[in-house]
Amino acid sequence: MPSGSSSKPNQAEPWSECGLLADAELRALVQRVDSKRVYEEKIVSRKPSPTAYLSCLILLVGLTFTVACGDVTIRSTPPSEGDAAGECADGADNDGNGLFDCDDPACAGSPDCQVNQPPAGHAVRIDPASPGTADDLLCVVETAATDPEGDPVSYSYSWLVDGEEAGIEEAALGSELTEKDQVWTCQVVAFDEFAEGPFASALTTIGNTPPTVPDVIITPGAPELTDDLICEVQTPSDDIDGDEVTYEYEWILNGNTMATGEVLSWTQTSPWDIWACTATPTDGTDYGPSDEASAEVSLPFWASITTGRRHSCGVAPDSTWSCWGIDDNSANDFGQLATPFVGTPLVITAGRNHTCITSPS
Repeated sequence: MPSGSSSKPNQAEPWSECGLLADAELRALVQRVDSKRVYEEKIVSRKPSPTAYLSCLILLVGLTFTVACGDVTIRSTPPSEGDAAGECADGADNDGNGLFDCDDPACAGSPDCQVNQPPAGHAVRIDPASPGTADDLLCVVETAATDPEGDPVSYSYSWLVDGEEAGIEEAALGSELTEKDQVWTCQVVAFDEFAEGPFASALTTIGNTPPTVPDVIITPGAPELTDDLICEVQTPSDDIDGDEVTYEYEWILNGNTMATGEVLSWTQTSPWDIWACTATPTDGTDYGPSDEASAEVSLPFWASITTGRRHSCGVAPDSTWSCWGIDDNSANDFGQLATPFVGTPLVITAGRNHTCITSPS
C-alpha cells in the first residue's frame, strides 16, 4: 500500500477502536472545555504496537484520562474550582483560571453559591380596627412570611403618619402619639439572615373619641312643691380631642320622659313625685355616657291649708303660698295654678273651682 494512503473502510485496523488512522504518522486532537478554558493538545506518535493498542483500549474505559495511542502518553483532567469541599468559598482561585469562588461557573451548583431568596407573602393588620385617640395601636402579622430556603424569618416595623416617617420602629404605638383624623400606616419587612423581602402594610384613621361621663345632681337637693328643679352638671365631661362639649337633658317621671332642658318648672311637679334627670354629653360627633340624678318633691310645712273641689292651697309660715290641682278646670293638670298670686296673703280660701285670697293691699 502506498505511503500516506488510508485503510479501506471495510478493512479497519485493529487499533481503529481508538479512533486513530493507520498512517505512518498518527495525529489526534484532544479538547476539553472546562471553566471557560479550552485545553488543546496535539499528540504525535509513531504507528503503535499491538500491545500499545491493548493498553489504549483498557485506558479508554475509565473516561477520565486523555490518551494518545502509540508511545502511550497519559494526561490527567485539569483541576476544577469546587472539586473539594469549601473551595467555592475560600477566596482562592483553585483552578488557576482567574475566577474566584462563586464567580467561577464551576461553582454554580455549590451550596455556597446558591442565590438566597428572601421571605415574602406576609400580611399585617392594625388593632383595634377603628381606633380613637384614647386607643393604643398594635401592628400584627396575621399571615406569616414564607422563606423558599426554609430560613428563620424575622420582622422589622416602621410607622408613618399622614405619609411621613414617624421614627417609630416598634410594633406598638402609644395613644399619646396620635390625634383625631390622622392616618397611620404600619409597614412590616420580613427578612432572613441574608436579605430583606418586600414590605407589607396596613393603615387606619384615628377616629373621634366621645366625651367622658359627667357627674350631675338635682338642685335643690330636697325640693319642695314651689321649687324649680335644676339638672346641674357638677363635674363636666372631658374630651380628649379638645372638642367643645354640650349636654342634652331629659326629665323622667315614672319611667317616662316628660320634659327636656336643664330646668324643670315647679308648675310641672306634684307632691311626692320622684323626678330623675339625665345629662348626656356630646362633642358634636358622638355622644358620651349619661349620668342620672333623682329627687323627691315634698310638701312644705304649711301654716294653713284650704281645699277646693279639685285643688288645694297652703300658706307657709313665711307667708309664701302655693296651690296645686286642676289649674283651669281641664285635664291639663300640671299640679299648680296657671297664674299664681303675687303678694303676701292674709287669708286664702279654696272654692269649687276657684281660690280667694285676702291681702293687705
